[in-house]
Amino acid sequence: VQALFAALDRLKDRRTLVHCEINMRASVMVFLYRSIRLGESPAGAYEAVARVWSPRGVWRRLLVEQLAKHKVAFEPY
Repeated sequence: VQALFAALDRLKDRRTLVHCEINMRASVMVFLYRSIRLGESPAGAYEAVARVWSPRGVWRRLLVEQLAKHKVAFEPY
């Protein structure tokens, strides 16, 4: 998470594509960046995740842990 945040911070003035094979991991990571680093509404940012999948297992844990760590109040569905 921190490595991606650092990379996106360096590229903040450029359009940047974050991609993974089926867009599941990328959607979670970009959601976290938008919610934590950019301060966007988690509910609004999560819409992009929900269009692709409903995170389970390790990805849901990552979401919950990172949101709690950064004191962002949101319960992923």
